[in-house]
Amino acid sequence: MNNSLYYLFAFLLISMLSCKNSDETFDSVPDFPDKTLIYKLSALYDSTSQGRMELEYNANGKVSRVYEVTPELERETAMNYKYDNNCVYTHIKQVSKYNNPPKWENIDTIYLKNGIADSCSGVFDYYVRNKVPYYIKYEYDSENRMTNMKIVYPPRHISYERERVENYSLEWEGDNIKRITGTNPQSFEYIYEYYDNSAIPSHYVQRHPVLVHHQPLIEENGFGKKSSHLIYSEKRGENSIITYDYEYANNYVNAININYNNGTDICKMSLKWILLE
Repeated sequence: MNNSLYYLFAFLLISMLSCKNSDETFDSVPDFPDKTLIYKLSALYDSTSQGRMELEYNANGKVSRVYEVTPELERETAMNYKYDNNCVYTHIKQVSKYNNPPKWENIDTIYLKNGIADSCSGVFDYYVRNKVPYYIKYEYDSENRMTNMKIVYPPRHISYERERVENYSLEWEGDNIKRITGTNPQSFEYIYEYYDNSAIPSHYVQRHPVLVHHQPLIEENGFGKKSSHLIYSEKRGENSIITYDYEYANNYVNAININYNNGTDICKMSLKWILLE
């Protein structure tokens, strides 16, 4: 459960937002009188770990800042997003007592083609060792569904004598991601099942399996189409299964119950929504 916020979005997250009391729960779901209006996620709260994520938006309704805190890990993560016509710039910084090293920084430039991410160049900075540069290439099918992501680390980092490559292949079934296989650097396979209910919007509760740090951009369709239905189960290898159960108010998800490995680990995420003016 240490990474429950990441399992959903993380999404992960510079200007510090004030962190409210950890015992807060969200019971003020708006009454969405106008179904044509788009409500945005403003906060998440994990009642198990008491972790919290808060989001801010720019004047165009795009995510500009995300702040996440996980008290049990003494971890804080901040994300900044800036946009222009052909690029998205992201700046991620994390500090944790239990990290080794205790803090790191990640700066990405995502290059767009026809409004969709085509490639990305970035660098990890661990402060105590050499910076780690990398390059990412994204591929899509004719329906703008991502089919492959390739990450290349050149042999400049102290840990890599040769070029290191990670591959992720995405298999779709209709409008949903069904299977992801790849090397990271070991081979792996994730398999997904979905709820068959297209009437419930999947805003921000549809986690992308391989784009964790850029989850807010997925909601802007910056990485092509996203799965249309809510995930029911996620199978990782032979022994790891995660299931999801959703609670609703006015056709929006206001809570997610996550069950890890048949009840060995359970958490509940509460969601708070706002209407942008």
